[in-house]
Amino acid sequence: MLEVKKRQRVDIQIWRCIAVLAVVIFHIKPQLLPGGYLGVDVFFAVSGYLMTKHIMDQVELGTWSMQKFFKRRVKRLFPALYTVIALTLVAAIVFFPPDRVETTAKSSIAAIFAVSNFFFWRTTDYFDTSSSIDPLLHTWSLGVEEQFYLIWPLILFGFSRIFKSEKALFVLILCLFGISIISSEYFVRINSSTAFYLLPFRIFEFAIGGFFALLVRKYGTNSRWAKTTFLISILITSMCFFVLNDSSKIPGVIALFVLLPVSITFACDLKLKPLTLVFLKPFKLIGDFSYSLYLVHWPIIIFWPLLFPKFSPNEIILIVVKLVVCLISGFLLYRYVETPLREQKSNSFSSKAMSTVIILFIFNMVISTYMVNRAGHFVSPSEYTLELRNAINKNGNQYALNRCFFEDKIVSIERYKENGCLKTSPKKLNVLLFGDSIAAQYSLALNELAKSKNWEISQITKSACSPILEKSPNKDCEEHNLRAISFVQNSRGFDLIIVAGNFYNSRNTRIFLGRTLELLEKSEAKIMLLGPHVRDDIVPRLLGQYSDIPTKVDERIYDHLADNMFAHADEFHSEIQSLQPTYFKLENTLSISMSDIFCEDVKECKLLVSGKSLYRDQIHLSPVGAEWVVNQLPIE
Repeated sequence: MLEVKKRQRVDIQIWRCIAVLAVVIFHIKPQLLPGGYLGVDVFFAVSGYLMTKHIMDQVELGTWSMQKFFKRRVKRLFPALYTVIALTLVAAIVFFPPDRVETTAKSSIAAIFAVSNFFFWRTTDYFDTSSSIDPLLHTWSLGVEEQFYLIWPLILFGFSRIFKSEKALFVLILCLFGISIISSEYFVRINSSTAFYLLPFRIFEFAIGGFFALLVRKYGTNSRWAKTTFLISILITSMCFFVLNDSSKIPGVIALFVLLPVSITFACDLKLKPLTLVFLKPFKLIGDFSYSLYLVHWPIIIFWPLLFPKFSPNEIILIVVKLVVCLISGFLLYRYVETPLREQKSNSFSSKAMSTVIILFIFNMVISTYMVNRAGHFVSPSEYTLELRNAINKNGNQYALNRCFFEDKIVSIERYKENGCLKTSPKKLNVLLFGDSIAAQYSLALNELAKSKNWEISQITKSACSPILEKSPNKDCEEHNLRAISFVQNSRGFDLIIVAGNFYNSRNTRIFLGRTLELLEKSEAKIMLLGPHVRDDIVPRLLGQYSDIPTKVDERIYDHLADNMFAHADEFHSEIQSLQPTYFKLENTLSISMSDIFCEDVKECKLLVSGKSLYRDQIHLSPVGAEWVVNQLPIE
């Protein structure tokens, strides 16, 4: 998303248009364009080409200035970004419950300092439909790009000054490309989040654009077959948007199916007739404000159901309306924020540009810091009833917090034993609760039920530590799960192991979950896998909105919630069943679909029981909800 000159290449603007529309459509309705997220990869290739050509052209002319370059970058990127962050923070305070206020504030601080890719690498799987609800999640790609802006000029300028030969630059870029794509192909298989979010594993996507920029500088562009090449490239890229999906190994070698067609067109001199240019003008315009459109689209999608909970037209109409609103909002941001500051003649900050950036920076930092420190004190939304607030507030007793459920980094099995969390009896049904906070939320309900049954309840649960054996940036979590599984295998003292967690909505992670279950089965215990809740991220907000008439909650909001709530839970259960014959053999594991517990059918998913909320937030159940689930589990 580089600054473009007044005399733009129409083909590059069209690529920007295609890329941003692919991402927006993917985020509005992933099923329409399963590989639409690859639009970001197109942006990276475009940025690599434009930046490399711009830097090397100026180095050759002797007009290159690192200071001027970074000033232009700040003027180009930060006013629009900081404006969107400010509006997002205000919207979060107004519409979000306290837990989401805090997480949004933390992600905004990361976005302000262009490190949001690191933040989400540590906290969020991009394709996890249950946790990818941060309105600033999309800024991960800006973090990658802004970090690229910092190092690439230094590499190109320094290397060209030392070797004074573009042949050496060719070799350098090819080496960076090779190292990056090999590393990416390796890590995407063992630690997909690391490969997805971090620059070293994305550098090849910029480098391929940079390589073609050097080719153009050396040999010029070629108009022969330019139109045919461009059309074929668009066709191939569009096919990738439809064929690839969230289970594809991206980034990695597969990304070349998108990157190569796009990059080849950089070396073409696409000449179009005036009539064709008129036809392409709307697409070029979208390419012009693609950066602003990218900034605004995701917050709009996240806040949409909170702003318009009763707006439930035909699905196609809803998709079109969302797309139009995103386009209009992106254009307004481009017209009134991005363009005025970017097009100022001086390379130095004018008082207006400097004032805008500084004021927005201070505002965002002050508000974000306040939100982080005072999130628990927000009464948002104002119409929450006392009952709903109690449901939303975290209850330590519900989780056995700091006794059998830990938020510490390192937790030994011995600590669980010392706290009385691991105990078995030969005369009782010995049940182990294993997982993260999603598992721990059932602790109180299980222990209460055990009093009237002949059960002994044990618990191994750690915050944000899903019970899967996938390589994770959270090494403590990985080690914790290995220790827990090893203990279970060696003890062989449990009759039933209940496994639950915030399972990512991705096929690969479910395969890793299968490996966990296989290892647990070696303990000779029966396994009960609890699927994800029937849930929607706006449940608490809507319950609060209609708290004045709780008996009518169902009929007034199910039309909006039912499809998403039901589909996510049922899809998980179905896919676990389909994966089992291919990837793992489970003889003693029972998979429980939460849609069977919460829903009579797609239109009757419960949110309340006796007027009390089953949920405390978009991820966790309230004590009432946990008790509701436990009482319906087929435990004999």
